[in-house]
Amino acid sequence: MKRLIILCACIVVSAGILAGCSGGLDADVSTVKVDKKGRITGLTVESFEKDYYSKEDLESFITEQVENYIAQNPDSKVEVKDISVEDQTAKVMVEYAGCEEYASFNEADFYAGTVVQARAAGYRFDADFYAAD
Repeated sequence: MKRLIILCACIVVSAGILAGCSGGLDADVSTVKVDKKGRITGLTVESFEKDYYSKEDLESFITEQVENYIAQNPDSKVEVKDISVEDQTAKVMVEYAGCEEYASFNEADFYAGTVVQARAAGYRFDADFYAAD
């Protein structure tokens, strides 16, 4: 059970670490999507191959995490959209009202915007950027 809790914590946290873009959220890797209204949908994809893992325990853990967050942040809008386990892979889809809520729930730094906007907001990039031709 302790390993399941650690795995589930990794699932929740990895959504904040592994970000990408796709047209939809039927992905094979963890993905974060920001829609035009600023809502965030996080899809976390993790291996779920141990015999002692159960979908019911995963659902219970994720639901409890969201309920605890909402109890501490009553004005928040965090909603579990889907939890699935298929072919030894777990997928958890959670929707957040916006960037600040996503960052708070996942205890991660998160910014959505252009590179220029991010630099203006104080984010630093350890890379050179070149204009596209």
